[in-house]
Amino acid sequence: MQSPKIGMLRDNGRVSYDSYWCDGGAHWPPPAGSGDPGGSVVGGTSPLEFGVLVLPSPPQKHSCILTRLQKYDPIFNIRVVVMKPVFNLEPKYRVTMLSREEWTRGPGTPPAVKWLIWYTDGSRTAEGTGAGVYGQSANRSLNIPLGRHSTVFHAVVHAILACVQEIETQDRLEKHVSISSDSQEDLKALQASKTRPPLVRQCQQKLNDISARHAVGLYWVPGHAGLRGKLLQDISRIFI
Repeated sequence: MQSPKIGMLRDNGRVSYDSYWCDGGAHWPPPAGSGDPGGSVVGGTSPLEFGVLVLPSPPQKHSCILTRLQKYDPIFNIRVVVMKPVFNLEPKYRVTMLSREEWTRGPGTPPAVKWLIWYTDGSRTAEGTGAGVYGQSANRSLNIPLGRHSTVFHAVVHAILACVQEIETQDRLEKHVSISSDSQEDLKALQASKTRPPLVRQCQQKLNDISARHAVGLYWVPGHAGLRGKLLQDISRIFI
């Protein structure tokens, strides 16, 4: 004897369903036009007791639930796109988490952050999300509006990707390229050996591409506000 499950409730003469199942040719709730509004399910019986219909559990045939839903609502026919992982086992760039002390110890940038220096950031306000890039050595700034639906995580990745594309466009001769961001989450995502988001994969590939010409380093800067030097400007000023 299978364990029972609640299939229908009666409230002031009205019927409401809290579950659906089918077992071979028997369906619950009964299909429209079946002539079975009272809830007879198997053998013409209607086991209503105290206003509750008790049904036996179906023998693991839940796939017909989706089939019935797909028939009556097109949204259940939408295909699910699964992002397959992509591996970045040997990145040609390096990611370094510098400490606040290393950034504030001297008047300029830490010794590791050298030559062609870029700062990237992402911001979300009531007006929308934006990505910002500032190139100290190139004296170049970029402002990238991303609309209202992008997250700060994606904004920072967009900023780093735009920075890399700008470095490719300028085709400068400096050996070392330093890209700084105050988002540890984004830097760790770019450092990961396995990733799924297409934007992160694209950024990893671009970083590997420019690393064939430059020694590329990504550095964590612990927030721009309060750090010394004119070079560490708050990039949120160039947002939308």
